[in-house]
Amino acid sequence: MKECSNPECPYRVSLGRAVVFSDGVDACSECGGPLSTASAENLFSSLPDFTRRIFYTAGLVLVWLLLAHVPLPGVPRVLLSKPGMLGRFNIFSLGLAPYVTAAVIVEILTYAIPRLKSLRDGGEDGRRKLKVISLWTALALAFIQGFGFTSLGARLLESYSVDSLPLWHFPVWTLTLTAGTFLSLWIAEAISSSGTGHGVALLWMMPNLTRIFKFGQALCRQDWSTYDLVNRGLALVASGAVLAILIVFIEKARRDVPARLRDGTGVSFPFKLTAAGIVPVLVLDLFLGAVRSVGFFAPHHGRVWGLEALGLWQWPVEFCLLLVFSVVLVPMFHDPEHILREVGGSVKDEKAFDRLLPAAILPAAAYLFFFYAPLPKAVPVWFGFFKDVWFISLAAVAMDVASEVRFRRRYGALASVREFHSVPSAGLAESLFKDKGIPCFVRGYYYRALRYLFGPFVEMSLWVPEASLAEARTLLNELAPEKREVLP
Repeated sequence: MKECSNPECPYRVSLGRAVVFSDGVDACSECGGPLSTASAENLFSSLPDFTRRIFYTAGLVLVWLLLAHVPLPGVPRVLLSKPGMLGRFNIFSLGLAPYVTAAVIVEILTYAIPRLKSLRDGGEDGRRKLKVISLWTALALAFIQGFGFTSLGARLLESYSVDSLPLWHFPVWTLTLTAGTFLSLWIAEAISSSGTGHGVALLWMMPNLTRIFKFGQALCRQDWSTYDLVNRGLALVASGAVLAILIVFIEKARRDVPARLRDGTGVSFPFKLTAAGIVPVLVLDLFLGAVRSVGFFAPHHGRVWGLEALGLWQWPVEFCLLLVFSVVLVPMFHDPEHILREVGGSVKDEKAFDRLLPAAILPAAAYLFFFYAPLPKAVPVWFGFFKDVWFISLAAVAMDVASEVRFRRRYGALASVREFHSVPSAGLAESLFKDKGIPCFVRGYYYRALRYLFGPFVEMSLWVPEASLAEARTLLNELAPEKREVLP
């Protein structure tokens, strides 16, 4: 590849970079000047926008993975020589956990503190302030968790008959781990702004992704014949593909309910089958964890309190609990009538959601329970990385990234119209834009729709081609002022 070396080339003056030509061209078509070998910077900038973003994201993820192999200062070599210890004692040992925890805590508090609720419902400015509060909370949590991690590390060293840590390790490790958390957050934000998006979600899921590769390595080390290895590998791939297809089908399943806006405009209100995402499973885990904690102080160390003592009745009881949590949480996260009232709209069939809500709860609960309990027990041990609902989260992130890549590849440069807090709000705005003929997609829609209350760290914003930005903002501002989200 060659580029124009003339500093006064009209192309360079207008765009700030030299025009790049393929091999075989001898002169610049803009100014007629001589050509020289193109620099790496210009070669990168000449790539299509979505290709640059993919390379940029891959580069940042690679940097993050390399930094994850940097040990904490002063870790004894005898400890690092043991298998798996570098994964525990590196600068990213805390990862994004303090920030994700802080974001969830602040989100929960918005339901209890009116001031925070007003910020949540106050549009992008309010949510920007909530993010600042989350960052300060994350800083405090990172210090606390970093000190706790250092204390546990000292005990682990003692268990390996290693000399106890000097006192200077406590502040140094705490500060290093805190800095590692915010460095991870900076990389995630860079991926979100200049890469394929979904930076926090990608790095948050990275331990699960690396678990798949480690599982593949362990599979290859098994004392199996080539025939058995190929068969089991194909079975693994086939099982993953079937599960992925099931997840995509369920997560995209929705019913479009006809509705009207205040100006009489017809719009389809999207009602997802999994209206509460994986939140019922997360709440069930919290509930069972609390039961085990109480049972720990009871006789027989929790066997009386733990559901494991129920034997064959364990799964039916867990499914019933999951069903109860779904009945409670679905109306909490999905109140379409309230959403439409906020914009002066209404549903054409007033009983539509009364019929849809009960009909969706049972199949959605069965779908979640399948991944929560039967699947890990029904498949062989070497399928263990399918355990729990994290595979659903992984598939949702993949769906979001694939949607954005396809959209960018088709339309080129994009622009963000507005960020949303409510999943139904984003779905309604997307439906309205598509009805008006404005191409759009919602970044982070599927992953945020899984986590709801537990996913405020997931950016969910409406994007359109740059050429449609003015029309999109006008349409959205007619529906709701800039200072207020379309739907809270």
